[in-house]
Amino acid sequence: MNRISCFRWAGLSLFVSFSAAAATVSNCDEASLRAAIASDSVVIFNCDATIALSNTIVVSTDLILDATGHAVVLDGRSSVRIFDVTSGARLHLINLTLSNGRATGTTGGAGQSGGPGHGGAVRVQSATVTALNCRFSSNRAVGGDGGPASDIVLPGIGGPGEGGGIFCAPGQVRLTNCVFAGNAAIGGNGGAAPPGVMQFGGPAGIAQGGAICAGGSQISLIDCDFSGNQASQGAEGAGIWSGGTVGSWGGGCFFESGTLVASNCSWQANSADYAGGGFHNSGTAVLDRCRFNRNSTHRGSPSQGGAIYSRGTLTVRGSLFESNSATGKNGFILRGGVFNAGDAEGGAVCITAGAAGITNSAFARNEARGGNAAFGLMPGPPTPGSGSGGGLFNRASASVLNTTFGFNSATAGILDLFPTPNSRAGRGGAIAHEGNLLTLRFSTIASNHVTDLFTNSTGGGCYNSGSPVQLQSSIFSGNTALILPNNTSGSFVDLGSNLSSDSTPLLSTPGSANSINSRLTPLANYGGNTPVFALLADSPALDAAVNPPATDQRGVLRPQRARADIGAFEQTFLTIQRISAAQVQLAYQGAPGSLYTLQATLNLTDWLDLETRAAGFNGAIIFSNLNASNPSCRFFRVRY
Repeated sequence: MNRISCFRWAGLSLFVSFSAAAATVSNCDEASLRAAIASDSVVIFNCDATIALSNTIVVSTDLILDATGHAVVLDGRSSVRIFDVTSGARLHLINLTLSNGRATGTTGGAGQSGGPGHGGAVRVQSATVTALNCRFSSNRAVGGDGGPASDIVLPGIGGPGEGGGIFCAPGQVRLTNCVFAGNAAIGGNGGAAPPGVMQFGGPAGIAQGGAICAGGSQISLIDCDFSGNQASQGAEGAGIWSGGTVGSWGGGCFFESGTLVASNCSWQANSADYAGGGFHNSGTAVLDRCRFNRNSTHRGSPSQGGAIYSRGTLTVRGSLFESNSATGKNGFILRGGVFNAGDAEGGAVCITAGAAGITNSAFARNEARGGNAAFGLMPGPPTPGSGSGGGLFNRASASVLNTTFGFNSATAGILDLFPTPNSRAGRGGAIAHEGNLLTLRFSTIASNHVTDLFTNSTGGGCYNSGSPVQLQSSIFSGNTALILPNNTSGSFVDLGSNLSSDSTPLLSTPGSANSINSRLTPLANYGGNTPVFALLADSPALDAAVNPPATDQRGVLRPQRARADIGAFEQTFLTIQRISAAQVQLAYQGAPGSLYTLQATLNLTDWLDLETRAAGFNGAIIFSNLNASNPSCRFFRVRY
């Protein structure tokens, strides 16, 4: 059977030729699969079944496995890794499910650390893995337990769990239309202290990359989904005193170094203890048209980046961050020790080093919440944690362009039972900046808030304790602190054409104005991939900006009239042109690729759908010519 398959990743086409001698698996069992792999580099499945593996499949040359047209699951039985791809090999997977793979590190001897657990489903070592239409589910990478203490050695540290689905260091991984669901990286447990001796147990092992952990690698992700993956540290070793914790990072993906490009991918309900509930980046990462929803970090001190934590180079374009959260760990008193609650930094995105550029994106309903503190007498009480940057926290350099922040929040923790004033606060409902550089251009920051029980909260829209934030053609509207108007706090540079609904920040450049209502619509999708606050017909932001980018957040061309609009949204208009005595033509400028419906009415009450069309690559829509010979007056509008 001769077949040719074509894969395309980020502009790279890979053609894989299936020769007539390709091996076929007709009986879906382990013996038949291994026999087929031994006989040919191309294996085609002709059956539907779950194949339970007793041992890992080691790939040392090129191998193609294709289950197109069939339902084939390779099952590690929660005891073995499914694939080990060694140096120089290339593994291509097509239409397969990899489930219940497990890689467990070795248990340490007395005083020794546990071994690493790498790649529950696939381990890649200086090799290449490509996958098309594959599913990775319920795989585990578990660090080995640390060895116990003895009379002469301390207890061992738990081993790291890295890459519940895939571990790659180094190598290349290229995934198209793949799903990662319910995978986990779990650190090993710390070793136990000697019985009856007041010693610390061994520290817990770290965890990195619930779905994918990669370092020194080239990663391509297209149309992939990451849901319900997690990175969880191990348990502290048993002893009179706890062994201490290190943390976990990258509930969905942990990317240490190299280059990662993700296009049209989603991260949903992934979690990590400390940083990067969805995605952790220390390399160079580009995320284009991605979605992050309900990802979280929840045990850190601080907890950072419910959706993304980055200390490398990060580029985000056309992406949505919604309902993500970072929550600091709770404080407590134990055996005379006072343990303060953890802060939270960046409900959606936290940048602590490197640089970040965010364009044409939206942050909605994300939260940074400081940990609570349990009340105690002497010593104590512990201090609650602060929450900073409900949408974005920046301690490095970041630029934000054509981006909307709406209904994000930063909240301080409380002291249980007996709340008392303290120095902790919510800071920056949308954005908190403590770094070297932050620029906001053509962005809309509205209806965000900060709260605590007393009076320390500040910067409902943006809080700044770093270098002055540079503002151009942006809107601050209706942001609050303790329900009072408070758009910003700290130092800002007005570069012109900015609007604020209160007296903050102080705007003095011509074209800018304080205490002005920008007249925004509710947050919604008005074309494009991300929600935005649109402008009402009487908004002072209309035709008031200078030096605009080529498009607005949705991709609509700027300017639509003589001057562009302030904020992330560019107002568009329906035009009517008579082309003959009996016909008129209606045209509209929208977001490229979005659907728009033309409606008509005689009475401004009963609207009739006439035609639905998609905007072209430049956003232009030409509706069908309409009969204009009817003497009745008709009104037209366009709906998204």
